[in-house]
Amino acid sequence: TICIDTCAMYSTDPWTWTSADAQHSWHPDWYGECFEIAEPDPIYFGGLVQYWDPRPPDTTLEPARRVLVQLWDADPGPDDFIAQIVTDNSGYFYCSPVFYEDWYSFDSYFGPDLYYTAYAINDAGIVADYINDDSSVVHMTTSDTVDNAGDYEYFVYNTVTLANSAPFFIANNLLENESTWIAARPEWDSTGWEAARVVTLPHPTKSAVYKNGVIWLNDKIDIVEHWPVVWNASTISHEYGHYIADTCNFIDSSSGGGHAITSILDLRTASSEGWAHFWSGVVRQSPLRVRYWNDFHDSSWVDWECGEFQQELNTGSINAMGKYNEGAVAGMLWDIYDQYDDDYSSYSDWYTLNTGPNPDGIGDNLTLGVEPIIEALMDSSTFDRHPMDIDEFWTAWYNVSQPSYSGEMADIWYEHGENTSCCVIRGDVDHKYGLPIDIGDLVWLVDYMFTGGPPPPCMEEADVNGDYQVQPDISDLVYLNDYMFTGGPPPPPCYRGAITQR
Repeated sequence: TICIDTCAMYSTDPWTWTSADAQHSWHPDWYGECFEIAEPDPIYFGGLVQYWDPRPPDTTLEPARRVLVQLWDADPGPDDFIAQIVTDNSGYFYCSPVFYEDWYSFDSYFGPDLYYTAYAINDAGIVADYINDDSSVVHMTTSDTVDNAGDYEYFVYNTVTLANSAPFFIANNLLENESTWIAARPEWDSTGWEAARVVTLPHPTKSAVYKNGVIWLNDKIDIVEHWPVVWNASTISHEYGHYIADTCNFIDSSSGGGHAITSILDLRTASSEGWAHFWSGVVRQSPLRVRYWNDFHDSSWVDWECGEFQQELNTGSINAMGKYNEGAVAGMLWDIYDQYDDDYSSYSDWYTLNTGPNPDGIGDNLTLGVEPIIEALMDSSTFDRHPMDIDEFWTAWYNVSQPSYSGEMADIWYEHGENTSCCVIRGDVDHKYGLPIDIGDLVWLVDYMFTGGPPPPCMEEADVNGDYQVQPDISDLVYLNDYMFTGGPPPPPCYRGAITQR
């Protein structure tokens, strides 16, 4: 403690105590005619980062979850970087205690001027204005500055302006996509799964596209005609679905080009877009895709569950257009995943867009979740690579999933315009796909034909000779016996095309 003669020096003058190396400075804490030289206590700094979600029915404040935050000291020259941290799932962050000796430099007299920057970066994605040569101009927001911070706690609230909120909305949606994927494939959490890269920019014609590892989203604001896709969670998740498929090398998405939910496409394009639609529904936990325009006053929608749609002034059902339509493919995958039993179309509705529901007693009876679907898509044993379209998915499904679901799968395909069969291997009467045709198949057929045993799980597989009789007969039994014991020909392959009678 140093005391001075106040007649010679007023206590209000700017006294400073400086260390020998001139790297640290402290200011007197005056009391009366004396002051005490003491290193200040650490500064505790925290904050809350929020953004505006403008989607209907109301604009709401949402936390910027797990985004990157950096703490800075404002200086006349270059600002000093102090600390880096990530917000929690509620948008809050708290820095470790900041000590004076941790700082690179200090204002000569005044205390540090603290502020933070929050970036639209999290574990799942990087949202930037552009990406060029692996360098990104990342969207960010800056808080107000706490001037002359002293040795106590500070907490700074920061609400991103509506005009700058879209990147944080996108980053939050990317987080939902990544967490959904890792929940289905937990092992990917430790495999270096990279953050998706998103670019927002105005574009005169394109709305959203995935290309060369980057998701491109149009942020052109035209409140008369169309709200930008940066505010559309369906679109963001759809493009993330393409990112997953490309990264994991399943469902080829290389063809690109224009498409719509009522378009007939080539098989791979329909499969790629159908997968992306399905994935978006899984992430959002809804089969409904809605597109808004006119400042959110008007909308078009499609429901993958039932296939019904309303696009501009057109209404109808895509639930019967078959595997060459992206909406039908999305519906096929959704019906494997979901928990509802729908029954919306019949054979007479196929390729008819403008009819409503026409139940015929054939519906969706599966509730398997997303894991077995991804398991089949990630299968590389069936074709020595991952499936590239919905037909290859069907084959891989029976290679890695439970074949007892073949009847239900055939019903689902039928619901979406593909009158396919439960048949996988003709002659596999007991329907134990993955096992060779054996005595168990012969016994099942004999029991059914002569002792009142249960019917075969799939009648087409019991049609051993492939003559398409409604019921197996003695010729099927002879054919199977000859194949198994006398070197006769193998049963013909299952017929996988559309058939006139289900």
